[in-house]
Amino acid sequence: MILTIFIIIIISISLEILDKAILVFIGSLFTYAVLYVFEGVSYADLFKFVNFNVISILVGIMIIVEIVKESGFFQFLALKAVKITRGNPDLLIYMISLITFLTGVFILNVASIAILLTVTVTITFALKLEARPFIILEAIVVDMGAMSLYLASVPNILISTLGGVDIIFFLVNILPFSMLSLWFSMMYFSRHFGEMPEVDITRKMALIELDEWTLIKDLKAFYASSIAIAAIILGFTIYPDKAFIVVLCAIGLILVVDIDFKEILKNIDWGTIFFFIGLFILVGALEHVGLLEILGHLLSNFIGKNILLGLLVILWIVAFLSGIIDNIALTLIFIPIIKTLVEVFPSNAYLFWVALVIGTNVGGEVTPVGSPTAIIAMGFSEQYDMEIKFKEFLKISLTWSIGSLSLATGYLLYLLYLSPIVTVFPFYLLSISILGITLYEGLIAEIKGKPKISDILRKLKLKLQTKDRKKQPLTA
Repeated sequence: MILTIFIIIIISISLEILDKAILVFIGSLFTYAVLYVFEGVSYADLFKFVNFNVISILVGIMIIVEIVKESGFFQFLALKAVKITRGNPDLLIYMISLITFLTGVFILNVASIAILLTVTVTITFALKLEARPFIILEAIVVDMGAMSLYLASVPNILISTLGGVDIIFFLVNILPFSMLSLWFSMMYFSRHFGEMPEVDITRKMALIELDEWTLIKDLKAFYASSIAIAAIILGFTIYPDKAFIVVLCAIGLILVVDIDFKEILKNIDWGTIFFFIGLFILVGALEHVGLLEILGHLLSNFIGKNILLGLLVILWIVAFLSGIIDNIALTLIFIPIIKTLVEVFPSNAYLFWVALVIGTNVGGEVTPVGSPTAIIAMGFSEQYDMEIKFKEFLKISLTWSIGSLSLATGYLLYLLYLSPIVTVFPFYLLSISILGITLYEGLIAEIKGKPKISDILRKLKLKLQTKDRKKQPLTA
């Protein structure tokens, strides 16, 4: 009965029959009725299923985001990108990818995408460029930035809080793959969208001549927000209570910055907060009646002692389910299952958490309904009369996801078989090197007017071929 209620609610959310917060609360009421009749669970006991640490983290981060948004930080960043790339649309692909990724690392992805899309449309309108390629790029890349740590990805916040994995785990095991995924995204999108049309020179020069510091509306909020974000990252490494750190930084910002707190509270996405409360109740009920434990044991029996099979099953099944079911709900379902698998493979426990993190974050991009950022991006494009069709987004996101999951499979094989011998740091260096070369080739060399590595190698090859021809004896 509980499972039937859960499935009906998840399908209803996917079909967008009603607002998702309303749907989970309807589901929670039916769940309570069943638990009360058959299990004797009281209404007060129902809220024991809710993890208020996670709720506190989400509210705290949303408050910080609102203050960052009011400071003008994102507008500053966007104009800086235009000036650095001199308005060259081909270079903007690389620069916007980088900015989106870095923003996604620190700011809750649903907030990041809303702000970045507004800024991007402003830039593309000013330069008379097609905005849709940049919108699709941002919807995907922002989630790859968010995957790096657990400040901006809701699945990561849940995995960190409920699974007990710390920031060191993300820095050592997830960040290298995120950087590799950023490289893959840059290469994929630059090739998929091809060469961009030329920009009107008058418009370009007008933007380049603007002073980006004039876009900072509140300098105190700008600096205070930067310090707060740095304090959260540092606090997470030295203090175990993440909720306390986030709430403390949010309160500190409110006290330091001259901003109307009532306005901040109005702008917080309370629908998302209530959605999480209802979702915790639904998943908590599944766990209470033992369904998740049964599923975990079934999965353990199927995998047996084959850890590679287990990792690939978690990675690919979670990824493709995330494309159909909201990846937040899926994360809550799979955390108890991973805990069961960890007991079977204690020496490689961290690998299952790696597979779950990558599966939920990358898998959210398999379809446009799997990730909140993709849903926001499609709604945003429609609002501005540049609608991105479901099939159009799906064609791009599905191809990108299969490529990224193939990279993730290789990464898991590396962690399983090579990491115990040579550690993860060679992969770290490889990711940084590949990303660095790509940024130099696609962005820095163009901006600085320096020779590209590919041109240098081409000239060297030509020189060697010429030398070889000179050495060859002349034939009659």
